[in-house]
Amino acid sequence: MDNLLPNLLSFPPHPPPPNPISDYAYDQGIREQIDYVRKLADSKLLQQTSGGENVLDVSNDRLLLETIS
Repeated sequence: MDNLLPNLLSFPPHPPPPNPISDYAYDQGIREQIDYVRKLADSKLLQQTSGGENVLDVSNDRLLLETIS
């Protein structure tokens, strides 16, 4: 799971950029994230991190909801 976290946490940018991203850029970024998560095997998403957390503890909940709807 630790090797997946950088991709899972890469969007939206944190801290937010000084100039907010456009709606179009946000839409593109979240679509890429949704595609990435959908391609992951369920077994990968259920693995714990080296710190003992699970993906629901450290990820963007909105992103995960989008992938299952």
